[in-house]
Amino acid sequence: MRRRPLGETPHGAVVEDLAKFFYGMRIVFAEPRIDSIWLSGGRIPIPDVLTLERSYTRFNPAIYDVKVSRNDYLKDVSTNKWKKYLPFCARFYFACLPGLVSKKELPDEAGLIVRGDNGWSVAKAPRVRVADAWDQINIQALLMSGCFTSERVRRLRHQVYFGENIAIEDQVHDIGEKLAAEIARLRRLERGA
Repeated sequence: MRRRPLGETPHGAVVEDLAKFFYGMRIVFAEPRIDSIWLSGGRIPIPDVLTLERSYTRFNPAIYDVKVSRNDYLKDVSTNKWKKYLPFCARFYFACLPGLVSKKELPDEAGLIVRGDNGWSVAKAPRVRVADAWDQINIQALLMSGCFTSERVRRLRHQVYFGENIAIEDQVHDIGEKLAAEIARLRRLERGA
């Protein structure tokens, strides 16, 4: 089956593509909650992708807000929705397809990461800030969100490892089990069992 070009895919597919890009380099959360609906009324929007450095000493979360249309980008910038993320990240990026947003029209605090033919690349680095708004509720919300989305992360991991061969993963697993059973049978025969 031929895959559609990334530019024709829905928002969720672009989010997954960006999450796959960071998988292995950073700790990745795709569409995690970083706020409690019950305790604080869900005042923080859900980031499309949140990444953390693999470090015990540096807490530098980066938030990526995926934009698949120019109108969506312009609306978020004019309403300042994106600024709600700033206290929760050391770096904030808009993530989009080529030609959707120019570096000149970005807010000063925001960076830009663009999906090209060979993957994602930073077109503009964001202003680095201190992510000082994290408290116990935010951290627990992120951990619970990670727990609830573990199946999605597993799928992303398998897509990264198996690439285009994800469709045959179950067949390969079955062949491996049959091969192991046959090797065990031959070893029993060798021992005279």
